[in-house]
Amino acid sequence: MKNYISAQEHWFGMYEKPEFPFYQSSKKFPIKDIKIDRPLMACSNEISPSDVLYMLMNFDKNAWMPITLNQDHYLLDGQHRLELARQMGLEYIDVIIQDTRLFQ
Repeated sequence: MKNYISAQEHWFGMYEKPEFPFYQSSKKFPIKDIKIDRPLMACSNEISPSDVLYMLMNFDKNAWMPITLNQDHYLLDGQHRLELARQMGLEYIDVIIQDTRLFQ
């Protein structure tokens, strides 16, 4: 079983610009190192099993995009993608790390 599915390069290109110094991409980030603290998340709703199942049944490698973490590896955005990766048995996922300290 494959333990990693890479995101398409164009997803990283959205963040890798000089005007966005607070974003850094990281490919093949260990899923086990991702932490969850709901108040930090952009959308703190509960994971919808039906949404995850829909994503699994309609998986499109071209739409597989990185999730967003903060500098301490807490999930900010992408909880359904992270759950999908776990259910697919992946050990790694591509991430965009947002240095939230630069926003303060």
